[in-house]
Amino acid sequence: PIAGKFAVQFWPAGAIPHWRGGNDAPAVTFTNVSSDREGNFTIRDLPPELMPPGLYDLRVITPGALPAAVHNVPVDTSGLAGVRLPIPVAVNFGAFTSGDFNGDYIIDANDLELLRLRFGRLAGGKDGDDLADLNRDGITDGQDFSLLAGNLGKKGE
Repeated sequence: PIAGKFAVQFWPAGAIPHWRGGNDAPAVTFTNVSSDREGNFTIRDLPPELMPPGLYDLRVITPGALPAAVHNVPVDTSGLAGVRLPIPVAVNFGAFTSGDFNGDYIIDANDLELLRLRFGRLAGGKDGDDLADLNRDGITDGQDFSLLAGNLGKKGE
C-alpha cells in the first residue's frame, strides 16, 4: 500500500471516467485522506445532500500510482437530508500499482523516461524523486527500473 495522503472519489455505480473513454464525473471527492499501514481508511462526514443513498464506485487517486477502485460500495444517507452527521465508509483498496509518474492513468514509455531522468537520485529531492523510488529504499536505481518494467502497459481502474 502507498502511505501518505491521497484523494478518494465517489462515483455513481457504473460511471465511466474519462480515462476509460467516458464523460462521467465523480459525485464527490475527498482530498488529503490518510490510510493505515495496511491501506485501510475511513471516510467520515459524507455530505448527504450531494450523495443520495445507493451504490458507489470508489476510486483512489495518489501521486505516482494508477488509480484503484472498489465497485458497488453501499452508502446509506437516507433520512439525513439537511443533517451533517458522520457516515463512516471503510474500504481497503489493497496494494496500488506504482509507476504512473505523469498521471495519465497508464504506465508506459513516458513514465519510463521520467524514471530514467531521476535515475541515481536520492529520495527527498525535488521534481518527483520520491515517486521514482518505487521500492522506497532511498534511491532511484535498477530495482525501481525493474519494478516499473513489470508494470509497463498497465492502466488505471
